[in-house]
Amino acid sequence: MLLAREAHEEGKRLLEMPQRREILDTFTALHADFIRAIVDDRDPVARGDVGLRCLEAALAAYESAVTGRTVSLPLDRSDPVYLRGIDGLRELSGWEGSPTLRAGILGVGKEVRS
Repeated sequence: MLLAREAHEEGKRLLEMPQRREILDTFTALHADFIRAIVDDRDPVARGDVGLRCLEAALAAYESAVTGRTVSLPLDRSDPVYLRGIDGLRELSGWEGSPTLRAGILGVGKEVRS
């Protein structure tokens, strides 16, 4: 399996991104199912509690990338990332070796907080 950098250097794509129309069709279908679920008094295909757990896992991964520490789930309710989402990352003490901080992505600057 090629690493992302190797694939880029060889001009290969690791993942085919769906076209804009396919993405819009997916969201349209999910919204239609949600409305139908209300009418039919059933759970929708994409349940909110599952989406919330997925969001929390993604935020924990972002927090780990900034701090360099393992982040347990569920997030503590006093955690700035739990309270403010991605904006809470700015309140965390950054790990000196964090590529996320060095790159200045996820709403955090290139400065490293200790």
